[in-house]
Amino acid sequence: MEGQLNDEDRALLYNSVLELKPANIFEVGTFKGGGSTLQLARGLKENGKGVLFTCEIDFERYNQAASGFFNEYPELYRLINFQRGAALEVFPSILRAEGKADMVFMDGCDDGQTNLDEFKMFEPYMRPGSVFLMHDWGCLKASMVRPYLEKNKDFEILKVHEFVSVESGRVGMVKAVRK
Repeated sequence: MEGQLNDEDRALLYNSVLELKPANIFEVGTFKGGGSTLQLARGLKENGKGVLFTCEIDFERYNQAASGFFNEYPELYRLINFQRGAALEVFPSILRAEGKADMVFMDGCDDGQTNLDEFKMFEPYMRPGSVFLMHDWGCLKASMVRPYLEKNKDFEILKVHEFVSVESGRVGMVKAVRK
């Protein structure tokens, strides 16, 4: 299955799931499933509990990810709730039903305002100890979330991994915890 993220980012996601042992994870941006979605689901399987709610706006990518897990990783497929659509449309009802978001990973669209709106959607559901991760921390995607999170007294930034990619410029990942 095709996926994105470098090895360090994949390890950060996987290890964060092992450490936190979340009951639920929300992921914005499934892509084709072989990157972050795979690492998050593997962590849940290792923990023996939890569900990953993931959404992908692109119909083709959504289908590739869902069918890829169904066919290649059936043991992980049962841990994943695939949603097609925009996070701001599909996640509010799930968040209300779940009542909390133990872990949130954002790697969706490149629009800074949309990403900030998504973060603010999750924020009331993140309890103390909840973990927030975002990919492309050095890019336009995080341009509004980054200053908001850096000034937010309710969150502590634990790790910032930044690197320069020849293909896409400054990228990276952030990990923060709700105090």
